[in-house]
Amino acid sequence: MDWQERTPEEKAESLSQQMEEIQRAKAVIERFERLTQKWLELVQPTKKEAQSLSMTLTRESG
Repeated sequence: MDWQERTPEEKAESLSQQMEEIQRAKAVIERFERLTQKWLELVQPTKKEAQSLSMTLTRESG
């Protein structure tokens, strides 16, 4: 059905459903951002440790 053919009630219901979908999507995005931040906080120290170990091994072998 075309938007122009809908009744005001149908339009309101459609917009309400869209708002619910937007809120759910926003919640998923926010959760993903939090998980990504936690992952980065865990990975960055490990990456620094690996770089440090690599530099140590390079010095010892050279």
